[in-house]
Amino acid sequence: MQSYREDGKVKKRTIANLSHLPDDCIELIRGSLAGEQYVKAQDQFRIERSLPHGHVESVLAMIKRLELAKLIDRKPGKERDLILAMIAQRIIEAGSKLFTSRTLGQSTLAEELHVEGASSDALYAAMDWLLERSEGIPATPCKPPFA
Repeated sequence: MQSYREDGKVKKRTIANLSHLPDDCIELIRGSLAGEQYVKAQDQFRIERSLPHGHVESVLAMIKRLELAKLIDRKPGKERDLILAMIAQRIIEAGSKLFTSRTLGQSTLAEELHVEGASSDALYAAMDWLLERSEGIPATPCKPPFA
């Protein structure tokens, strides 16, 4: 609204009607008129690292649904997580233990399974751990997840 005088009388006229705008937009205008300063989000944030995750989520969801972790060992542990990481990585992109250790950090897989920075030696040690307890792992297939 703007006030002005005409023939000695104070009159008002509408300069702009903002009532059709969304509430959040109106609040921004109010804040700006009150002296608030706003910055664009892209000016304040910088992407430092972005890792692929969708394929990892899919594989880990199926591993969870099959209860593969419990099949390997009932107790959570570093070795079990390393074995799960190797299985998941093999499904995602097959390769050697050295390849696996180098590619674990190229997606969210290592972070999701808490095996960041795992070396090929750690992977081989986990395989030895699995071999030692392999008699306790059933050889028969488990119940299908979709049955």
